[in-house]
Amino acid sequence: DRDLEACGLNFLADCHRDLGLLTEAISHYGQALTISREEGYRYEESYALIGLADCQADLGAWREAAEHSQQAMDVADTIGNTEVQNSARQVLARVRLLSGDPAAAEQAALAAMEHPYPSASARVPLLLGVARLRLGEPVAAARSFSDAIIHAGELLRRAENAFAQHDIRGLALCGLALTGEPGQAPTEAAAAFRAARAITSVPGAVRSEEHTSELQS
Repeated sequence: DRDLEACGLNFLADCHRDLGLLTEAISHYGQALTISREEGYRYEESYALIGLADCQADLGAWREAAEHSQQAMDVADTIGNTEVQNSARQVLARVRLLSGDPAAAEQAALAAMEHPYPSASARVPLLLGVARLRLGEPVAAARSFSDAIIHAGELLRRAENAFAQHDIRGLALCGLALTGEPGQAPTEAAAAFRAARAITSVPGAVRSEEHTSELQS
């Protein structure tokens, strides 16, 4: 079944990306994309495009990452799938931040919020907070970071081993400290990062959060 083959290739690509093997991940996402387009399986097509954009963002290939994010958005909007609608805009926000365009990143993050998806409820306000911090809007940034902390905490109460949520919470606490409202944020952030690394330290997971961390420096 070609549809299942595309799904399996996307899953394999996810595993390679998590291990930090970006060349292999890009190859498998590309194969999944080809099959999905041939078979008209639009969800897997958008998923593969998002994966390609995410890997290219890690490699600093901003133009290609932005193009694949936009293509993913177009497909996601066509099929009306909230998960990929959110994810495509979320990745575009990350690409815009990493490439030095916080205004565009803010707009992409706000657009992602128009397609709420539970597992992204913390990451999107984190990206929005970083964008607003970069735009010199500390009060608005603090609100976004606080939202990210709250949502990450809610997700962790449901799944305490969700290492990405520990990382997101830690980064949001760092961001909050940079807005001039430190409190116990640095200490709590350190604890959150330790909790995340106690669960996993695979290169892909660490790289993803390190890139977001760089945005706040």
